Amino acid sequence: MSEEKMSKFLEDYCYDLDEQFFIERSSQSKQLAIVRVQQIVNSIKTHGIGILDPLINTSYKYMRSQFQLLSRCLSDEKLKSTLIREICFYRDSIDQLEQMYPMERAEKMTNSLKRYCHKIGGGPSLNIIERLRILIVRIGNMIGLLRMFRSGILETFAPNITFGFKHKELMSDLINNFDKNSIQNNCAKLCDKISSNITGYLTSNNDSIELLTSMFAREFRGNNKFAHLRDFFILIPTLMSVQIEFISKCRARLSNKKISLNEDLAVAGSFNEQFIFVEDGFSIGIAYVLTLLNQQFFFNSLNWFDSVFNKIHSEVIKCKNEQKLALKAKDESLARLLALKQSQLNEQLEEFKRLMYSLNSALTFLQAMKFVMKY
Repeated sequence: MSEEKMSKFLEDYCYDLDEQFFIERSSQSKQLAIVRVQQIVNSIKTHGIGILDPLINTSYKYMRSQFQLLSRCLSDEKLKSTLIREICFYRDSIDQLEQMYPMERAEKMTNSLKRYCHKIGGGPSLNIIERLRILIVRIGNMIGLLRMFRSGILETFAPNITFGFKHKELMSDLINNFDKNSIQNNCAKLCDKISSNITGYLTSNNDSIELLTSMFAREFRGNNKFAHLRDFFILIPTLMSVQIEFISKCRARLSNKKISLNEDLAVAGSFNEQFIFVEDGFSIGIAYVLTLLNQQFFFNSLNWFDSVFNKIHSEVIKCKNEQKLALKAKDESLARLLALKQSQLNEQLEEFKRLMYSLNSALTFLQAMKFVMKY
């Protein structure tokens, strides 16, 4: 797969972390194409395990280009000053905030960055926060694709692991009565060698995701050239707010709700978001960049999800109390408006919960891989 084809695929498809499949964002036909692990298994059986090597090379080139764009966005002077200001605010007010980064600050930064358009090369001019969200999604989709290939390889050759461990040089032993230079003996040795190579490949420390992580981590960590990436963690609440807004509007479309997409979202759709109902590439992208930059601790120190849940719960309680007062005053229009607001808050809460679960799953997946590679 060439880099252009891979880029097109990752732009046109959404990844589901739980079910491990890619689904088209939009289609001219009445059906959406789905790519599952079984299709990768069939491809491996047809072309062999050698297809993984060009995939890793192409993946590295693609990821390098995406990280270059990410670095250029984060090196923007206005964005850098905004992130530094937020870090200073949280550091100085951490006790008053009860160690929880306030949702109001994330919303304020979102509104500020949405008004700031950013253009790279000859590409379209997007607001910088939307551009960053798209980059994160593409990075996550790339990791999701590598994960699917890894699952496909394991599913294809897993029976061979047991076979290889239990029966080393089985074929050679079975035909030891034949002449050593006979065709039968040579075929048996070749069969045992293939089995040994596959077993060695599957049990060795050469996972493609870990390989890419180690290469990029060596470049980014401790390199003053990429010092501007150290503030990435404080941008995550804003990115999540934009992602929640995006996926909520996409799901509302599927529910046939009357909504009006804002101009930024419409422009962002070099992705056509008409049929999107899942976007786990965002969660995986956030988890991967956090792992790559070794910033999980700093993001956890924000206690972001606790802050969100506390804020939304307090808003829901406030709406319920106001609705009771409106009903007592027989103001039905206000009561209906408050009921609608409660419904929107509950939907927002559910979306943040889904995002939290998928992010935790992605972090667990990446940490489990690090553990396997270490031991």
